[in-house]
Amino acid sequence: MPADLGAVPPPWAPAHGYRVKTRHVYFPQQNMYYDLQRGVYIFVNNGQWAVSASIPSRFGRVDFATVPQVQIAVNSPYPYRYHQGYADRDYYEYEKGYYRAQKKEYKRYKKWQREREKEFRRGNGRGHHHH
Repeated sequence: MPADLGAVPPPWAPAHGYRVKTRHVYFPQQNMYYDLQRGVYIFVNNGQWAVSASIPSRFGRVDFATVPQVQIAVNSPYPYRYHQGYADRDYYEYEKGYYRAQKKEYKRYKKWQREREKEFRRGNGRGHHHH
């Protein structure tokens, strides 16, 4: 692998590129970094941080152009050492939003279930008809 590989933007990079100061791109959903300078992926493998020149196989089907990305200006080959400050917050916000959405869906589902049971007990048995 040529050392200057990092100069080539990855296929999923936005057309307008990244901010000048950006050194890593963090993918919250995958908990993975891409080092723009070295052109490598940094990800957790069996509880250890690993570095790979290609996308880890378990993310092979992910469309990285569309998943959430966080630009990180930490100029270090070990961005995860600074993890707490930024990525977690972004990820937490993302997770929280996702969790909230899930909870809403669940509540809606439970409500629908209760209504069905009520209708059913009324003896019409047509729980799925909404009037």
